[in-house]
Amino acid sequence: MFPLLLGALLLVAQVTPSGDAPATVNQQQATAPRGGPSLDLGYNDWGLSLGNSPRWNGLRLNWRDDEIESINGVNVTVWAPGDVAGSNVTGLGLGIWGPGAGELNGVHLGLIATQAETEFNGLGLALVANKSGGDSNGIRLAGFANVSDQDSTGIEASLIANVSGGESNGVRLAGIANVSDYSTSGIAGALIANTSDENIEGIQLSGIGNYAGGDMTGIQFTGVGNWATGDMTGVHLAGIANACDGDMTGVHAALVAASASGEQQGVQLSGVATLCQEDMTGISAGGFAVVSQGEMRGVQLGGLAVVGHEGMTGLNLGGLAAVSMGDMKGLNVGGLAAVCADGEMAGFNLGGLVAFANGDMTGINVGGLSASATGKLRGINLSLLTVVSGMDEANDDVTGNFWGEVRDGGITGLSAALYRIQARDHTGISTALIMNRAQNFQGLSLGAYNGFSGSQRGLSLGIFNYAERLEGVQIGLLNYAPRNPVWARWLPLVNAHFSWASDAGPGVAPAAGGAE
Repeated sequence: MFPLLLGALLLVAQVTPSGDAPATVNQQQATAPRGGPSLDLGYNDWGLSLGNSPRWNGLRLNWRDDEIESINGVNVTVWAPGDVAGSNVTGLGLGIWGPGAGELNGVHLGLIATQAETEFNGLGLALVANKSGGDSNGIRLAGFANVSDQDSTGIEASLIANVSGGESNGVRLAGIANVSDYSTSGIAGALIANTSDENIEGIQLSGIGNYAGGDMTGIQFTGVGNWATGDMTGVHLAGIANACDGDMTGVHAALVAASASGEQQGVQLSGVATLCQEDMTGISAGGFAVVSQGEMRGVQLGGLAVVGHEGMTGLNLGGLAAVSMGDMKGLNVGGLAAVCADGEMAGFNLGGLVAFANGDMTGINVGGLSASATGKLRGINLSLLTVVSGMDEANDDVTGNFWGEVRDGGITGLSAALYRIQARDHTGISTALIMNRAQNFQGLSLGAYNGFSGSQRGLSLGIFNYAERLEGVQIGLLNYAPRNPVWARWLPLVNAHFSWASDAGPGVAPAAGGAE
């Protein structure tokens, strides 16, 4: 019975009506420019087609598509397609090697692959790969890779890689990498890397790294690092490092380092170091160090050090040191030292051992061993050992020596130290257990030794008091004022001299501030 039926079908297929024949064999159509042999059971390209019909609507079964034009419905093929340029298959496509056409629309399932030469739209499933020579839109799932030569939009998942030669928009999940030659927007997750040659926007998750050849915006998580050659904006979390060649803005946290070649703004946290080549603004914390080549503004916390090359403003706290190459303003605290290497230090300046400014220091200035400045000290100046303003005349440093003079600088306000307080000019209250030294002093000086090589205006109280030109009172065991009358130069307990009350006589030298 079956041979009779097959013969009847072949007999009918050999009929080639001019219009709407119910069945045709394309191999016998001399005018057909494309396609191949097919047994078409239907009406006006509708129905069931067995073979390589170039145009069909309905159910079509073929070994290998080649030189087809338009297929709509259910298309089942076995082998890889041949020349399908300019064609489109719309509907449900099934194949072992895979459905293939110039354009694939709908749902296409390939045991090995699906292949669209110009565009893919819809759902593509393949054990190995989904490949589009142009754009891809929709959902594509592959055991190995999803590849688009141009833009990719939608959801893509593969065990190895999702690759786009254009932009990538949507959700992309890959076991190894998500790669885009242009921008990436949306959610991309990879155990190894998410890379984009231009901008990355959205949420990127990676076991190893997220890389953007342009800006990185949004939330990026990685086990190792986030790196952008442009700006970084948003929330960036890395097991090792966050790095960008441009500005870093937002919240950035890394177990090792957060580094920006441009400015940093927002919250920067790192287990080891937070680094910025330009200005740093906001809250910046590093387990070991926070370093800015520009200016620091806000809160800077470093387990070991906070370093600003062009100044610091705000709260600057270093476990060992807070160092600024420019002005230092605000609350500046160093476990060992607070140092302003070149500029003014203003505010509350505290160094566990040393508070030092290579310029003026204004405010509350506290150094465990020394509070010193090459310029002026103004405010409250406290230290266990020394408070010094100005440069040592002999050694050209700020340390001074017991009898040496200092040049420049000056102290104004309240100063207290156990060992020494020294300046060229000193105005205010000075309390040192061992010595107070200045060229010119005005105010109250308390110490075992009070020595002023220029003038003293006010009261000095100690064991030995010396003033080259005395305009006030000395109280101590021994007091020396060489410009006083001979009989009053060396006196115990109390000595005094006031130029307005002086009576010139033999052996009397001029006192400070006027002739005698």
